[in-house]
Amino acid sequence: MKQTKIVNAFLDLLSKYSRADEEILGVDMSPGFIRVARLKIKDNKWSVLNLIERPIDSNLSLIDQSNLYTDTLKDILEKEKIKTKNVAISIPVSNAIIKVIEMPSMTDNEIQSAIEYESLWENIVRISEDLSQYTIFHQIIKRHIKTNKMDLLFVASKVSDINAYNKIINNAGLETIIIDVKCFATRNAFDIGMQENATKQDEAIAIVEFGSVENYLLIVKDNAPHITDIFVKDSDTRDLERGSFSDEDLEGFFSRYTMQVRQILSDYETKYSSEHIKTLYVISDMVNIRNYLELLSNSLSGLNIIFYDPFSYLSISTREKDLVKKHKNKSVFTAAIGLASRSLDIFGYYKYTTGVKNINLLPDRLKIKKKKQANVLLRLLIIVILTLSVGIGGIQYLILSNEKNTLLKRVVPYTKLKIELDEKNAVLAKIIAEKKRMDK
Repeated sequence: MKQTKIVNAFLDLLSKYSRADEEILGVDMSPGFIRVARLKIKDNKWSVLNLIERPIDSNLSLIDQSNLYTDTLKDILEKEKIKTKNVAISIPVSNAIIKVIEMPSMTDNEIQSAIEYESLWENIVRISEDLSQYTIFHQIIKRHIKTNKMDLLFVASKVSDINAYNKIINNAGLETIIIDVKCFATRNAFDIGMQENATKQDEAIAIVEFGSVENYLLIVKDNAPHITDIFVKDSDTRDLERGSFSDEDLEGFFSRYTMQVRQILSDYETKYSSEHIKTLYVISDMVNIRNYLELLSNSLSGLNIIFYDPFSYLSISTREKDLVKKHKNKSVFTAAIGLASRSLDIFGYYKYTTGVKNINLLPDRLKIKKKKQANVLLRLLIIVILTLSVGIGGIQYLILSNEKNTLLKRVVPYTKLKIELDEKNAVLAKIIAEKKRMDK
């Protein structure tokens, strides 16, 4: 146990050191927009260094207009003079498979062996398609010692979808080191304020995205996520954005929408014997979302509806503050903020402590981790060598200084004798001169 604590403490120091030197650019690519955030953390306080939003004027899907996103991203980097190369991006919830699976307890080595022999996911995850076409992330969230079972988080997405998003970043001259799912990127933004927020850490957090593209309800407790899609017809989202619903149709829509929300919350509380969820945070990509918040709140009476502001616990510069003040819907930056707060965690410490904050669907993430590990360890080696060199040089200086002082003490009698000798030589010279004069 003591050895484990020492190892964890050492990994903690390494992780904190690497994180301090690991600046990440959060890039949220949504239909019609690209949003970029760059953050800085000091003394557990986050501040915004860059916050940019650019519209993408096209009706095509993101994959079909990847060149437009790449060009826009290049323009942002050039005009904002951003030098950061490491990027975290997110994929839509609709492009991911997310499950929390209860299964017999296994060690990390047993899980890895089962994965290598292609027997684990086939047995516990029921997906009709070939799993080899997916990139998979998994993590043990909780172990139940009494029942000898564990909860395992399983997140997967098609490699083709991942590559399409990654291509935009690579073509812009950047390097993707983290690929998250939007709902978890949103959840990560909440962590920034959790230390100062009065909300208890062990309470379930419920977040609903009421959007034009995605609609889902995410509940997280003890880092275990529970995510459920909310069905909304495309025609309804178009009418909401245009504001073309009649009062009667609008009332009917919110009745259907909130009925799904209540059912999801009720099912969660029953399944997990959870306390009654009292607060529901709302985020949205709709510009006119404030027109519907009162209707949403009235339809969900008994719930405290909070329209989430990701800048509540962030320090913002004057330029970014002007952008935030003018924006009608601050919640659209939530995913970008959450992505910018991520860490690659190259030494694997935070995967044991932060749950859903570690999701990374990048196919070659292990290679990137090893590469970053090598860079950090090389820098540490250089620091150690320089420190040792300075230390050895300092010791040698002290030794030489001590020897110098000893020699100086030893030559003190010689200096006195030399002075006496010089005086006597002077007297002798005078006597010799006087003798010569007398001889003449």
